[in-house]
Amino acid sequence: MRGGLLADQIVTLAAAFIGALFGLAAPVITNHIGRRDRERDSQRAIAEQILDLFDSPASLSEILGHDDSRVRRRLYLLALRLKSEKPRQAVMNVVAIAGDRDQGSDQLEEAWFVMTDEVGRICRQRIRA
Repeated sequence: MRGGLLADQIVTLAAAFIGALFGLAAPVITNHIGRRDRERDSQRAIAEQILDLFDSPASLSEILGHDDSRVRRRLYLLALRLKSEKPRQAVMNVVAIAGDRDQGSDQLEEAWFVMTDEVGRICRQRIRA
């Protein structure tokens, strides 16, 4: 009888200890998940801003090609805020090609397709539950 009582006390103590560990870990886990979701939402907003720059029916050369292009400057600044390397490099490539007079519209269009694919991936990311 005494052995059964001792085993019950040990099980109760172990359950209380495990419960306390989960209770202490829950805020840390919740904070991490919240921070990750906020960062992901922030990156999505930046990606959407980048894609919104090209809503105009004008050609890429018209939007980005001239020397004082506000869109190209805005694109550069938004690219700097991207955390992912591939999308940031794709946007920087578009900015570089658009600023180079020796590059043709075919290279600009090809770089733009790569950029929209990479930046679009950020917009399409789903929050995993």
